Amino acid sequence: SSDVCSSDLQEIEVKLIESQERFYSIIYSRNKFEIDRIRVSLDKTEESYRSAFKELEEVQAKLSDLARGSTRQEVFNELQAKHSEATRNLNELEKQAVILEGQLKTEYSQRGEQSVGWLTGKIDDLKKASRFLAISEFSRNEGIDKLRLEETQVINVSTATEPLFQPVNIARGAADQLREKFNITRPYVLYTGGADERKNLPRLIQAFAALPSELRQKYQLLFAGKMPEGNIAELERNAKRAGLKSGELCFTGYVSDEELVQLYNLCELYVFPSWHEGFGLPALEAMACGAPVIGSNASSLPEVIGLDDALFDPMDVESIRNRMHQALTDLSFRDRKSTRLNSSHQIISYAVFCL
Repeated sequence: SSDVCSSDLQEIEVKLIESQERFYSIIYSRNKFEIDRIRVSLDKTEESYRSAFKELEEVQAKLSDLARGSTRQEVFNELQAKHSEATRNLNELEKQAVILEGQLKTEYSQRGEQSVGWLTGKIDDLKKASRFLAISEFSRNEGIDKLRLEETQVINVSTATEPLFQPVNIARGAADQLREKFNITRPYVLYTGGADERKNLPRLIQAFAALPSELRQKYQLLFAGKMPEGNIAELERNAKRAGLKSGELCFTGYVSDEELVQLYNLCELYVFPSWHEGFGLPALEAMACGAPVIGSNASSLPEVIGLDDALFDPMDVESIRNRMHQALTDLSFRDRKSTRLNSSHQIISYAVFCL
């Protein structure tokens, strides 16, 4: 067997993560459109079901009133017929709901089985290699543990950002155009990346909602990058349940590399709440652009951020909230973090390019 090159290993790691995401959140897989169509049909069926049930209750109430009175027999018979029709409609809708639910479960099962089979095949391929390159010390240790490898077989090579991620001067007109395009109406707290479960976005929303009202009125929470519509809808429901008002949480949709660099440069704070990463490149990109960064104390992120007092417990909403509050209100804290985090980014980048 031969050594696995860095690009191959990174590609394998990305595909492994993508496969796990498809397995645990299959509704957003390659067949998302078909599954969403089934779910919409199911929702419509349930809505019709509730409407028919309400009609049935109204007819039953009228029948009870008529049965006690001396109303003409033909009126009673007409309502009795409506009652029978409503009952038939209700039974038919129940059948449709069962069929649609079964289709949805079948999609979950089939896609899940395919993902597990694909993942198992990749793991078998990995076992044929004699050396592995990891992108963080956390990933290295995880590979040693999960794949039962010898410590000498796995080398941490880390990673670095593209040169375009750096502090830039943005003309006022360009900044105004960017804000207008993405409905940014005030300074913002930024997150970039995916929306799968490990990214921990519901807790970030809850933590932002727990900030004092004066801070929420001053800042927006901005999620940058393309996300599935189903994820966006669920996150908006989370925001509503947490008490966020319209405009406090914004989604940019797809952003170009140039726009992403501008968003990093213009943000008041970058927050990365993920509880599991192989490396955590978005945090490093934000640091490279000079943004104040706080993040999770889990998996590889402490290696990337490099400062204990810029970290929080990703499973504790209050911990996230407190660190955000400190970063948004303590200017000396923000300045200190920006300077030291940028130094950490330079150290990581230097170490990678010297390999």
